[in-house]
Amino acid sequence: MSHEQSETVERDGKFYNVYGRNTPKAGQDLPGERPYDSLSEAVLAAKRRSEAADRENTRKPGIIEKAIQGINERHTRQLQELNDFFRK
Repeated sequence: MSHEQSETVERDGKFYNVYGRNTPKAGQDLPGERPYDSLSEAVLAAKRRSEAADRENTRKPGIIEKAIQGINERHTRQLQELNDFFRK
């Protein structure tokens, strides 16, 4: 999952990170963002926000992955039991 598309805009001499123009909330301030005194400060904050979102979005196993893992483990045990049975 990717993070929101954003842009940096200037209003009244301050710079704001807002939702990008191709999003339903286009132009609205991003949550948790504040006005920045310079464009470079706002862009750096956007980059950091993006990097944090990328780290946060690194997937942890969800319910489907856990179910598949459980099925695989069960099948592995069953195959091992069959293998052990036929080796006797």
